[in-house]
Amino acid sequence: MKINKKKLKTIDVSILNDTYKVYVYIGDRELANKKICEYVGENNGKEFLNPDNRGKSVHKWGLHPCIWIDGDLNYKDGIGTLSHEAVHSVSAIMEYLAMDMRDLSGNEFLAHSVGAIVRKVLQEFNFTKK
Repeated sequence: MKINKKKLKTIDVSILNDTYKVYVYIGDRELANKKICEYVGENNGKEFLNPDNRGKSVHKWGLHPCIWIDGDLNYKDGIGTLSHEAVHSVSAIMEYLAMDMRDLSGNEFLAHSVGAIVRKVLQEFNFTKK
């Protein structure tokens, strides 16, 4: 089952608390690009999301990171791409907080945060089981 190309699901994922979160967009690339441009203040039609990508993480200093995932991905590719982009987004939060992922607390923060993003998204979106 393929998602309608003009649909977009938005999922807010809190990291530790509501102060730090990641916005996840799953579905149509053009709609997601428009939402992300509006959020980060790039209303000039900037193309954050490359048509060749399965997903993308976008972050701007002082704002919550955004993740876009192609909604037509199969289950394995969807979870793999989401996990990959989640690492980029959590790394942006860690940079903002001046955390070092090489020490134990930073490493645990990264691991638990990526897990939280994947769990929350899988509760709210079903990738196709291809």
